[in-house]
Amino acid sequence: MAFVVGAVIGGTLGYMGAKKQAKSQDAATAAQMAGFRQYEPYVDANLEGSQAALDGVLSTGAYTGQTLAGPNQFQTGTATNMGNIGGNLQTSGYDMMNANNNFGGNYQNMYGQAQGLFGQTQDLYGQSRDLYGKSQDVYNQGANLAGLNTDLYQQNRGLYDQFSQLSQDAKTDRLSTAMDYASANANPLVDAAMR
Repeated sequence: MAFVVGAVIGGTLGYMGAKKQAKSQDAATAAQMAGFRQYEPYVDANLEGSQAALDGVLSTGAYTGQTLAGPNQFQTGTATNMGNIGGNLQTSGYDMMNANNNFGGNYQNMYGQAQGLFGQTQDLYGQSRDLYGKSQDVYNQGANLAGLNTDLYQQNRGLYDQFSQLSQDAKTDRLSTAMDYASANANPLVDAAMR
């Protein structure tokens, strides 16, 4: 029986401890929820109002009317002015293109003339080269003639020297020379004749 009494006492004490622990847990939870509980009526009212607004939107349906405002007078005037300016700029561009077209034609003409002048320059260059070659030939012929003239000069100088010597010899008295020779060689000649 003591066994039964011990079990009953232990069960009663366990029950009391569990009850006390549950109260402590409830007190801790209430302390944690205290900050939320002060705003709970406002949150509940907001949720109820949101639900009413959502129900109203859903019952009304989607808006099918115009969603954009039409342009005002300033906007349409600006668009008109920009269109006019664009047209004027286009016309100005065409006018400039036509003016530049004349310039391009003029430049093309000048380019053709430059090409022609280049061809003429090439021809003149060829003629200059030909004249230079001919000048070289004339120079070479002149050099050859100068050499021939030098040879002729030397020959003429030799002839002049010979004629000068002959002239000197012609001025010498030949008879006196012969007599001097004979006198100088008389004895041998007489001896030779007598033998």
